[in-house]
Amino acid sequence: NSDFFHFYPANYELQNVISVGASDRNGGLLKISNFGKSTVDIVAPGKNIYSTLPNGHFGYMTGTSQATAFITGLAALIMSRFPDSPQGVIGRIISSGRPLASLRGRTRNGAIADASRALDPATSQPLASGF
Repeated sequence: NSDFFHFYPANYELQNVISVGASDRNGGLLKISNFGKSTVDIVAPGKNIYSTLPNGHFGYMTGTSQATAFITGLAALIMSRFPDSPQGVIGRIISSGRPLASLRGRTRNGAIADASRALDPATSQPLASGF
């Protein structure tokens, strides 16, 4: 629980930092994932993600580092479509997340990232609370 045991850089209280948890394919929080009702902003897939490995290899990896890559990609997509401040991009990612019962009380908004909602131009996302 990163509300009590801080992990850095995810726990820096800066407006341009987003803290990401990792989920399984059903949206359940991984046992190895960080969580925290006031410190983890959003969750993304992080189990058995096909990735690059050293020496030109590829394989499956699990963890918040894998989930963070999804959020980084989503932030880049948002910036390409809606140029905004880092706080605006983070606000859009967090506020457009899809709430899941399994994440309620485990993150700021109990949601998993939803790229479709985040990229919807009709969706005007206010800055997420807590910033």
